[in-house]
Amino acid sequence: MVVLFMNMRVSLISEYLFCPFKLYIEEVDERSIQKIKLIRGAYNDFKDLIGDVLPLIHKGMGVNEIRDILKRGVERLAPPSEIEKILEMEAEVESIKIKRFMDVTGKDGYEIRRFIANPSLSNYRIYDDSLELYGNVHRIEIIKGKYHPIKIKTGLPPYKGVWDSDALEVAAYALLIEKEFKSEVLLGFVDYILVGERRPVTIDQALREDLLTIIGEIKGILMGEHAPSANLNPRKCEKCNCNDICPEKL
Repeated sequence: MVVLFMNMRVSLISEYLFCPFKLYIEEVDERSIQKIKLIRGAYNDFKDLIGDVLPLIHKGMGVNEIRDILKRGVERLAPPSEIEKILEMEAEVESIKIKRFMDVTGKDGYEIRRFIANPSLSNYRIYDDSLELYGNVHRIEIIKGKYHPIKIKTGLPPYKGVWDSDALEVAAYALLIEKEFKSEVLLGFVDYILVGERRPVTIDQALREDLLTIIGEIKGILMGEHAPSANLNPRKCEKCNCNDICPEKL
């Protein structure tokens, strides 16, 4: 497979780290991607919803009242069934967080909005011709004038930190954001939504160098310079749809 253009999607980083040969055979499964896009879209909509409903919440409300307001918002969003329960759990967590913040500050919802809900951009399409790289940043949150890329992950996190592939994608988004907004990006996040955890990614020089190395390797594959070997991993290989043509399995 020879690709006639060099601009590369950020999402190919995860595909490459899963298995270079699988990337070589087929870039992505479109049905799975559309499903994940719907889930990410619903998650982004819920995050934006929090800022919209805070003016309706006052410090005299209990956690249950706040939770009910958020859950009614989830119902209006009509999210895909795969994420509906996740958003309901998020509503539980956020209602406790909002109540605690109001109790500590003595302020109503609209007064704490800037502390709870950050300005954001969702599914922001971005590219850099010099890097020959493009992608849709799942979410960008602007905190004290700084831009922070956020990858929304539907899979489980590792025991500590984030998966290497997630860190590299966040770093790629950071480089694109720096070019787009002329603002240094030193910190990003991965939202592992199944467990309701946001984990930080430090965009340091070592991670940037690793990213550029990986980008170069992926471009070599996409240009047809060489057919890579497969990464043999029993758990991954079992789920891979390239089993029947994988040279390591034949």
